[in-house]
Amino acid sequence: MEEVIEIEGASGRFYRFIRGSLVSTSSDAGNFVFLTKEIPSSIVCSGTTADLGLAARFWNGVPAPAPETRFYIRRNVTKTMRQAEHDDICLKHAPEMVVFEFDGSR
Repeated sequence: MEEVIEIEGASGRFYRFIRGSLVSTSSDAGNFVFLTKEIPSSIVCSGTTADLGLAARFWNGVPAPAPETRFYIRRNVTKTMRQAEHDDICLKHAPEMVVFEFDGSR
């Protein structure tokens, strides 16, 4: 599994994500993606949050999430930048699940 990946947005810009942990991820703000493990992988879920630790718990709580996924995060403190990057990624990849500013509530 790669520790660092780059995801291209519709604009042609690339965004660097690092491997996150579903058990313990920092509480920094940022973007997150869940990718399938197959090659080439596809984005199953893309989201933003003020607490990346919540993103890991979110996925663990999804009923029947896609099997065999990998979790990646991108620390991004500024909410407007998180959203702009998220939109760019979603426009290119059209993930099945899109999460905006996940805060732990359902």
